[in-house]
Amino acid sequence: MSNVYQPKRKELALVKVVSSDTYNEKRSSLKYVGSVNRGFSSFITTKRNKKTGQCTFIDDTSSLTKKTKNDITKFFSNKNNRSKGVVYLVVNKNKK
Repeated sequence: MSNVYQPKRKELALVKVVSSDTYNEKRSSLKYVGSVNRGFSSFITTKRNKKTGQCTFIDDTSSLTKKTKNDITKFFSNKNNRSKGVVYLVVNKNKK
């Protein structure tokens, strides 16, 4: 059984893979964890800074679960997503 995502322990068990369009539409119900760029597929990074155009390193994709890695591979392999260069890793926000 997987644990809930905890930033201090870096357990990325409940991470979902979504496109930037989906994230922008459902931003209020999703919490941003990181992104994987097609060019740097082994790194999880932050969002790109609009002023400087740079992003920073969060973690390696080796800490992701096998299911999440497969989802990233399927996303980038899909013919409809050939022009997309970034996939977002998100978790659902807790609604109390």
